Order: sequence, then C-alpha cells, then structure tokens
Amino acid sequence: MATITTYNTEICSVEPSAFKFTLENIEDPQFETNDQNARNVLSRAASLLCSGEVVAIPTETVYGLAANALSSQGVGKIYSTKNRPADNPLIVHISSLKMLRSILQNGQDIPAIYLPLIKKFWPGPLTILLPKSNIIPNEVTCNQNTVAIRFPSHPIARALITECGFPLAAPSANISGRPSPTLGIHVLNDLDRKIPMIIDGGQCNSGVESTVLDAISNPKQPVILRPGGITFEDLVVMPGMSELKVYKKDFVDKNLERAPTTPGMKYKHYSPDAKVILIDAIKEEKKMQMVIEREINEIRKETGKKRIGLLKTTLKNLPTEIAYYAFMNYIEINKNDKIINFHLNCANYAEVNNHNILIDSAIIKDMDLIFYRLGDSIKHPEEIARELFKSMRYLDELKVDYIIVEGISEKKEGLAIMNSLPAIVDDMRTLSDIKLNIAEGAGKTDYYARKRLVVQAKNKYNSPKYRLVVRFTNKDIVVQIIYAKLQGDFVLAAANSHELPKYGIKVGLTNWAAAYATGLLAARRVLTNLKLADKYEGVVEPDGTIAPIQPLEDAPRPFKAYLDVGLKRTSTGSKVFAVTKGASDGGIFIPHSENRFPGYSAETKSLDSEVLRKYIYGGHVADYMRLLQEEDDDRYKRQFSQFIEKGVTADDLEDVYKNAHAKIRADPSFTPTNKTKDYKTAFAKYHKKRLNLKQRRNKVQQKIASFKRAQAAEEEE
Repeated sequence: MATITTYNTEICSVEPSAFKFTLENIEDPQFETNDQNARNVLSRAASLLCSGEVVAIPTETVYGLAANALSSQGVGKIYSTKNRPADNPLIVHISSLKMLRSILQNGQDIPAIYLPLIKKFWPGPLTILLPKSNIIPNEVTCNQNTVAIRFPSHPIARALITECGFPLAAPSANISGRPSPTLGIHVLNDLDRKIPMIIDGGQCNSGVESTVLDAISNPKQPVILRPGGITFEDLVVMPGMSELKVYKKDFVDKNLERAPTTPGMKYKHYSPDAKVILIDAIKEEKKMQMVIEREINEIRKETGKKRIGLLKTTLKNLPTEIAYYAFMNYIEINKNDKIINFHLNCANYAEVNNHNILIDSAIIKDMDLIFYRLGDSIKHPEEIARELFKSMRYLDELKVDYIIVEGISEKKEGLAIMNSLPAIVDDMRTLSDIKLNIAEGAGKTDYYARKRLVVQAKNKYNSPKYRLVVRFTNKDIVVQIIYAKLQGDFVLAAANSHELPKYGIKVGLTNWAAAYATGLLAARRVLTNLKLADKYEGVVEPDGTIAPIQPLEDAPRPFKAYLDVGLKRTSTGSKVFAVTKGASDGGIFIPHSENRFPGYSAETKSLDSEVLRKYIYGGHVADYMRLLQEEDDDRYKRQFSQFIEKGVTADDLEDVYKNAHAKIRADPSFTPTNKTKDYKTAFAKYHKKRLNLKQRRNKVQQKIASFKRAQAAEEEE
C-alpha cells in the first residue's frame, strides 16, 4: 500500500458546461473550452495524476477518487486513502474507444456482443467486463483475468481523462463503508487532508452507481453483476441480451463472491451510520402510514431516546391533525432544506410559522422525527436516485439512530434505485404492504411471507406444505406444525413451553434454552405421530454444530417444514432460531443456515459451536446468575426468585436441560390438563344471559322508581 500523506486539500469549482466536445462520435473525441479557470484546474489535476497522486472528480453517477489506472503507485493510493479492502477491484474509466483499444490485449478488438451497447449507452453509467491485458496493473483487477471498463458522460471527467491521455481508476470518493458522495462537500467531509485536490462540478446527475455487465464469461447468458443506472429493462431488449440474468436475483456464485471481478459483490458499501429500514412500495398512502407508525412504535420501545429520519418518496405532506404524531416533535423538509410541515411541543419555537424559511440547527436538534422528502417517485424517479446518497449523509450528520425509507416501484429508473438500496445499508430489513393485518389482533402473521410458504408447485397438487410456526407471548412459547388447505390452516402437531415442567424445566420458560426444548418437543411429537421417530432421531447430544437431516436409504424421506416467524424480528441470536435448532436436532428437516445462531461471526463467516452449545444448555443464564450473585445479591434474589424457590442453581442448569431433552425423547406425547374447576360456572358471571325487551323495560321502571323514592326521602328530611 502507498504511504498516506497529509495535504491541504484544495477545492476547485468548475462548471461542467465549460467543456464542449467537438465530435459526436466516441472514437477519439476532443474537447474545447474558453474558460481559463477550467483549463487551469484541468491542467493542475492532470499534473497531479501524472505524478501518481489522486484527485476527486465528478461523474454522472457519484464523485470518484481518480488515479492513473496504469500506475501501481496511483492505484495503491486509492486503496490506502479510502481504506478499501485489497481484494475489491476497481473500474477503469476511459474517454474514447481509441483509448480502450490501447489497453486491450495485443491485437484483440472489442467483443462484438458489446458493440450495440456501446453505441447506445456510452458515454454513460454502463460498465463492461473485458479481458485484462498486461498494461493494467494487477492492483486494479485484484489479480483477476478481466477488467471493468466505463466511459463516463460527465464533461469534466471526460475532459480530464482526455487531458491526461491515460485511463483513470475512480471508485467513489469516500471512506469505504460511507454513503457515496454526490456533492463536493461530501468528499471534503470524508477525505479532507487526505487528498490534494477536489474538482467541484456541482451535484451529480444520477446518484446511482454504474451498471456492471459481464457478457464474455458466458456470451449466451450475459449477467448484470451490479445493478445501477442502466436497468435490466434497458439491456434485455438489446441484441444478444435476451437471456440476461441479474446476479443475486437470478443466481448466486460463492466462488465469484470470494474472488469478485467487480466492486460491490463481496463487500457491503455505501452504509450510513444509522440503521436503515426499507419499506416496499405501497400504492395506498394510508397503508404506508400504518407501516411507518408500526416501525416507529417498535423503535420507541427500545431503551433510550431514539431519533428517526424518514426519507419520503410520496408527495403528500404529513397532516398536522394526525393525532399519532401529537406527542413528539417532528419536522418535514424538502431537498432544498425548506420547511414543509412541522409540529413543535416546545413553546420556544412558537415563532416558527413560515414554512419557507431555511432549516435552523437550533430547531433540528430537539426533533424526534425528521421527514426528508426525496422527490416525486412517480413522475421523476431520477430525482430519488440523485438525492438518495445526499439524504443519507444529511440524516447521518443530524445523528439519527434509524432511517426509514419509503420504497418505490421496481420499474425502469425505479429498479435501479431499489437495487442500489441493499448496497447502501449494512443491516437492512424490508417490509411489504401485504404484511399489514389491519383486523383486530394485528401483528401475529406475516401474510406476505405466508403466501410464499403455502404456495405449492402444480405437480404437487394436494400435497401438504408444512410450516414450523413459532410465536412468543410474555409467558409462553407456542410451536405448531401447520399445513394449509383451501378451507384454511390445519395443525398437525403443537407444543408449548408451559409443558416443559413435565420434563423437569420448571423455571425460565421463555428463555433461549426453553425455546430449544420446545422446538425439540414439537419435532419428536410430530415424528412420533407419523411413525418416523425411530428412523430420524436427529442430534441426540447437541454440541452446537449444524447437522441438517439427511435422507436415509430404504426409508421415507425426512419430514420437511419451513420456518414461519410471523412478524418477529429475525436478528442474530433470536429465540426463533432456538426453536429452529431444537426442531432440527429433533429430526425435522428445516432449511436454514448457521448465520443467525449465537456464536456466528460476520467477520470470520463462521460459527463458534461452543457458544451455541452454551445457549442450548442455558449456560448464558448460568453465567448471568453467577455474575449477579457476586455483584448484587439483592437483585439476584429478586430477578431469580423463582429459581431460588425451586432450588435451581447456576450449576444445576446444564443437567436440568440435559435430563429434559432425554425425557422429551422418551415420551413426547401430549397429556391434556386435568380440569379441577368448572370454568363454565366460574365464568358465567362474565357471560350473563341477554334480557328481552320486557325485562329491559321493567329494569328501567325499577330504576326510575328507586330514584323517586330516594328523592322523596330527601324532601322529608
């Protein structure tokens, strides 16, 4: 890596319109300018690039951190300045087809399949993969045999590359992991004193990265490796593109991710500091509002005050009469920092009555909710793309904890924007309008997911498709094996954590280990009912490793069920996956992976089986009991009073769960509760018999007579 040097970063403003290209074709276009300042800036930038330095430049997508693509020194400075992973390849930018041919392998011409695309989309946000020649340093391609090439359309970028006479490698001009810059000030915020020069050409037109296309690895089936400004719909109609596929949407290749040929495949990038929640496109604003309110409620349940930003793609203002927002301070602004709507409980802001004034930092600092309008997603989706990264950075600067994004439909420009969103966030959850359950009791079933869980292939007509349904209450864990018919859902078997005392687990009936035991009980029960318990025992002594059920020879296939979590959040370590692990170890085949179990490391991409084993046997509870007993005995006695009452100590927990697992396997059958009380009589007072008309009138007359008697008694006194 190149040595990092401290600079006095110079920002040079240049109007893109200062450069005019004399030729319509792109074989070898030249530019002219009458702006002496633009000429001087271009000359200084080219001089820096020739000497192996880096310069931030505007493109039609985002600002790029440019260096000489033919110089290992310059490319090394890109990696060190951005703190970019060394195995994340770069895109090479050219300014003419003549320059492109000069960096191809000797005697090789541009592949014919690319020619119609080049003619239509270049200059523009389309990157193509080509065979790498020896003239391109290995640092650019990370030792791959292909190189990604792009012809930018931004006048300043084109003019600078032409002035230099060599191609430029130019990833986004930000620290790796931050949202891409669409303004010069964004670059300065990230790279001040790290680079010598920023050419400020105003706001980028697109705001969405370029589309990366590979049509040479398999010419019969081209692949979009990274969606961007040129959409699938734009490309699929072009010659040779009828079999076009989209990576991660149509297929996944683990080998390709381990050794990516283009940026954006292996590493998540463009991530704001705040957590991001994406809501799928919803046509009805009322439903969109309900989803947003539900998410805000969930966030407000968390410990400590949370600030929330909402990126709006709908035109309608947030009505101040909505009672839901009356308890909090909120403000709605547009992309020009003008107030559209607000609600302020604080009397200090009573003078804020003009919606057209600029945002004041003193007003913003006390806001609970900040609504930022991106633009009109229906008429001008390109506005959303242009404002997306800018708005992410803006809300980050306001120190919000969560960013909620109103989704837009996946059509044309909308598809490019929606496909770019997963790359923007580090841990994003998506929500759909079909997930709404407006009826009483909402929040239990995810109907969007349920539809996918029950739909069966046509050639499997009338074959049950089973779901492992997991639901949690304050005091119970409910696990059901359910299958759907036209008449509705039917329960094949069920288990509840309140059955666990029968097996020796008398306390902690809602913790992780209890959830595992409940999943194990459900699995053994259904397999016993289906007479498969002897054939598929599962994992008798769980050690924290992942062991999916495999089919046996000369035996029925394993019982298969799909996990149905409803609307419960499926973060790493969730008790939902405790039930999954218990049911899987119990002998049910449940498609799942290891990356949501406790002990999984996102950095090493591996699971620590010892950590998972500790959770299965309640080791995490035992550790907390010991810690609390040492540090605060009074709190320990309060928090674990039921454990103390039942005589369960931290040292007993592993044996309790081991014995329970053995007992469950020995007898998983359901034992009905013996009713010791006549509940029909006991609860009759809550279900009084309805009075007829004559009885109701008589009751009214009695009340009137009683009132008159009381009145007469008062007068006599």
